[in-house]
Amino acid sequence: MKKHFLIVVSILIITACGSESGNNIKKNLPESIGSPYELVIVCDNDLWETSAGDTVKNTFQESEVMLNQPESMFSIIRKRESGFKGLFTKHRNVLMLTIDTALSKTDKMMYGITYDNWAMPQVIVSLKTKDSESMKVLFEMKRDEIVNAFEDAEQSRFESKLIRYGSSDIDTLLKNNFGLYVSLPKNYKVRDIQKPDFIWLSYEMPVSSQGVVIYTYPYNGEELNSEFLISKRNEFLKRIPGQLPNTYMQTSDAFAPIEKDVVIKGREWVKLSGFWNLENDFMGGPFRNFTTIDVKNNRVVSIDCYVYSPDANKGQRNYIKQLEAVVRTFKLD
Repeated sequence: MKKHFLIVVSILIITACGSESGNNIKKNLPESIGSPYELVIVCDNDLWETSAGDTVKNTFQESEVMLNQPESMFSIIRKRESGFKGLFTKHRNVLMLTIDTALSKTDKMMYGITYDNWAMPQVIVSLKTKDSESMKVLFEMKRDEIVNAFEDAEQSRFESKLIRYGSSDIDTLLKNNFGLYVSLPKNYKVRDIQKPDFIWLSYEMPVSSQGVVIYTYPYNGEELNSEFLISKRNEFLKRIPGQLPNTYMQTSDAFAPIEKDVVIKGREWVKLSGFWNLENDFMGGPFRNFTTIDVKNNRVVSIDCYVYSPDANKGQRNYIKQLEAVVRTFKLD
């Protein structure tokens, strides 16, 4: 590329919690609309039908990892600039892609993230360039940051609901028996508790289920890699029985779980994404396992989240994403 572009990054974050002016702004904003992991992309046809548009589409339509049926990371609603009005401006997630030929005189590409502009909570990511070629360059340069902005916003929304509708009984139970805290809604029930190292909770729906298993064990300096963590997972989850005799939960060996180091609220975790199944039975689904070291108590803590949802029309993405947010509420006593 012959010319060098100046990247202008404009990030405006409206937080103003506790200030009088901030509270007034919040009171005047309507509640945002849209389903979790739904994204409105504002983009005219002359850009949408180029390779830049393909890059954007392919990014958000990439399949979420380790689900039983393909589901995109985000569900896309595309609107032309002339159609972006009314209710669409109040959507929770908005990506605005604009071509402005006047920018060719200054050789600029413009990029910014704003929060709670037309509704609350809301994330708006804006990219403006002089042509589609520059748009592709800018989007690819900022791709991870853009995806993370929407992902973090959705996880924060789930976290807020978990805390707002959390069960005080579960809070007390976890604190008193395990010296830790995670927030779970009141519709979660304790299925089994084995002090001082294991608790299984779940929310049972007519044709689906969400479960959280928390277990701990002494830390002896082991490397927390996939092989070790899967072995420990199978050891503890064998305590979860199926409906038939001699059936119990295990990690499926059909696909090797994906291991990833993540930092959540300043704490380091090892995240495993994979599939579970019932030994000697046919039930199964996706799981996410988060493991961290509790240095103060010299122990390893694992939060294991699983979903059973065989109905392809309901999907599994949002169920498992809701559970991932549980880790954001984790605290040690």
